[in-house]
Amino acid sequence: AIDVCKFRYDPLQREQIRQELGLQGKQVIGHIGRFMPQKNHGFLLKCFAQCHASHPQTHLLLAGGGEGIRSAREQAERLGVSDAVCFAGVRNDPWRLYSAMDVFMLPSLYEGVPVVCVEAQANGLPCLVSDHVSMEAAVGGDVTFLPLDPSAWIQALDAVLAHADGEKRANAYASVTQSGFDIRDTARRLLKY
Repeated sequence: AIDVCKFRYDPLQREQIRQELGLQGKQVIGHIGRFMPQKNHGFLLKCFAQCHASHPQTHLLLAGGGEGIRSAREQAERLGVSDAVCFAGVRNDPWRLYSAMDVFMLPSLYEGVPVVCVEAQANGLPCLVSDHVSMEAAVGGDVTFLPLDPSAWIQALDAVLAHADGEKRANAYASVTQSGFDIRDTARRLLKY
């Protein structure tokens, strides 16, 4: 469970964090996760490089730490997109990062129900998720499960970026609340039990 209200889309925080990270006027593709093989950052960077070639206004926002961050930076350099990739590091304010994003990508090689996917849905983000992630991760938001085939991800990114709409994100947290992932409801159920 998460504090759904905390992860609610906030247009003011969106502008503040975008200014802080130099992302004003960009279409932001985001990911939050530890830099480790399971999270499949190499695949994410390849997909972003292809997307960026046809959508130069896109930027990739990556948050997290871990042993693979150096190789991810090197790959971004090799792909020629390092100027369009923001490595935000380990953050204690992920809810602000979600508000700065336009789409959330989770191309993991395996996952159960990733909390980041629930948080992103509470923020109203369209989520592109690997079909290696449990379908239970779709808790009421806009989630598309995709095979780990770059062409499928590029096509999905094109569609999402063409229809990005901050207005409909404002009330997305309600569907995550109704799905039973709000910490307040979960705490009440636990106490009752």
